[in-house]
Amino acid sequence: MNTQVSLSDLIRQTVQAVLQEEEQGLESLYLPEGLDGTLPLPVRMRSARSEQPGQPARPSQPARPSQPGDTSQPGGTSQPAGPGVAAPAARMNQAAGAAQAARMNQAAGAAQVDQAASAAQATQAADAAQAADADQAAQAADADQATQATSLEALYAKYHRCTACALGFKRKHFVFGSGNEHADVMFVGEAPGAQEDEQGQPFVGQAGKLLTRILNAIDFTRDEVYITNILKCRPPNNRDPMPEEIDACDAILKEQIRLIRPRLICALGRVAAQALLGKNGSIRSLRGRFHDYHGIKLLVTYHPSGLLRNAAYKRPTWEDVQLLRKEYDRIVQSDAQATPGTEVS
Repeated sequence: MNTQVSLSDLIRQTVQAVLQEEEQGLESLYLPEGLDGTLPLPVRMRSARSEQPGQPARPSQPARPSQPGDTSQPGGTSQPAGPGVAAPAARMNQAAGAAQAARMNQAAGAAQVDQAASAAQATQAADAAQAADADQAAQAADADQATQATSLEALYAKYHRCTACALGFKRKHFVFGSGNEHADVMFVGEAPGAQEDEQGQPFVGQAGKLLTRILNAIDFTRDEVYITNILKCRPPNNRDPMPEEIDACDAILKEQIRLIRPRLICALGRVAAQALLGKNGSIRSLRGRFHDYHGIKLLVTYHPSGLLRNAAYKRPTWEDVQLLRKEYDRIVQSDAQATPGTEVS
């Protein structure tokens, strides 16, 4: 009786040891003699044990009759391995899959955090650059306002020695402009000619004399209007101004317009019209109507020198200056109506 109890305990202990080793992925190769044929161990374990070096070959067991559901004998019906073998491997595969999924989720989360951090840094950098540009623009505007001339006399003193382009080294006189500093009508020509370069005044040659007669014909005098040019220095041989020369004088002209504050501007010739309007076009396509120049009405007509070369330009020029005078009278009348007690001259 005691022998049977001891044998049962031995069998139970051995089975538990085998199952524990199966869960840990090990194979039992040390079964007590005579028990390996009794315990329900997988075939591969028995094979591994029987093939271990140093172990004597065991006598083959007599073949048992095939039973339904027996996977170890021919003719038996295939069934899944028992829970003692399949369950540990399944749990290990499930654990490995879960660990791999966790690592992938962790890597994806880290990538999203890095991407968000990079986007935040890029946004901060863009905001900082925009703020720096705004500060720089504000400082430049403040500096420009601090250096702006408060009168035409101060503006002339600031620029009359200008050498921003090559023309500044070849001129005889800096031809700034002349007329009423508070004129309602401003005439802008192309550039000084030979007579203008000699005298330092705009429109004093033959074209200038013709301009004076045109002004008188529409009841203006040179002292009532302001006359200047796009360029303040004479180009060689009266050629067309170069783009860089126009750019060099652009700030001066804009300052003149800002200080005079004319109600109407008349561009004399193609070069003046294109420079002021910032568009290409012929006199024929631009004349006969008012354009907008920063809130100021601008009219385009032929340059007086063009009238001296081609008499066909006289009639359209006369039509343009009459339109100019008519608009000037309308502005004066409107101002008088807006201010009670003002008499219209």
